[in-house]
Amino acid sequence: MSSNIPLCLTSPLRRGYLTRLAPALLRHACWGGVILFASLLSACTFPETSPPSPLSPVSSSALPPSEPTVNLVMEALANKDFTEARIRIERMPPSRDRKLLTSLLGETEESDLILRVLLGLSHPSAYPLAEPSERLYTLYPEIFHSFFLSLSNPGQKKILQELIQNGKERLAIRIVHQLHTYQGDTRLIASAYAHWAQRREKENRLFDARGLARQALKISPRNSLAHSVDRKIEKLRKEKITEGLLAYRHRHLHQAIALWEEARAIDPSQEEPKRYILKAQAILEKVRSLTPTKQ
Repeated sequence: MSSNIPLCLTSPLRRGYLTRLAPALLRHACWGGVILFASLLSACTFPETSPPSPLSPVSSSALPPSEPTVNLVMEALANKDFTEARIRIERMPPSRDRKLLTSLLGETEESDLILRVLLGLSHPSAYPLAEPSERLYTLYPEIFHSFFLSLSNPGQKKILQELIQNGKERLAIRIVHQLHTYQGDTRLIASAYAHWAQRREKENRLFDARGLARQALKISPRNSLAHSVDRKIEKLRKEKITEGLLAYRHRHLHQAIALWEEARAIDPSQEEPKRYILKAQAILEKVRSLTPTKQ
């Protein structure tokens, strides 16, 4: 079955060549090779002999008018609306066109994400770095691995730091473990756990926050953020116990038990709130046994 997609749009992206070329470009100071790399990336993705139109890398007249779905997919790709392109491709029946469009979508989106990451590395104040890095990892993990390892150490570290600063600490830790990079940089890994702990503390997930903070301190005992989070949670735990004791003295046993349960949930390894809970429950049980039941 013949395809309705121009042959010039279906050639595969030369990933091997680009992967070998990237390190040489990225060694130069101030990321001088970014523009050249982006140009080669676009040329490899859309190897047309005629110059592209300002709005689209593909002329709509090159597509048969009897294929509206193909036109719409190509228009979405030209506008970098990859979600729309993916939805329209998924609605197509199995065909050669669908297979070619799927391949073209992958290559186009890969190229766009890599370019956005490079722009984020070279102009961090103007272009976000965490979002395209996360998306490239999620959608095309093998491409991300090859691309990430081709970067210089400062480039790799910048991506990891941006992920940590933008609430993607778990992803940064996963990348370090999967690619065996920066394993010796304990401060970077501890920073990821500490920021993760701080985020969980703000979400009031105190048990998780304390565990993450202590993981950070286990890796780097001098991490100030992890110490701050751990001290804040410990202060809150002790306040719950104190408030429970005050409620207990005023015979508000149910309120006291609730407060001690909160303290216990923060750190189940602490025995103090457990003893108080058992004592209050014993008093309540005794009161119930002495209260006559209604007939």
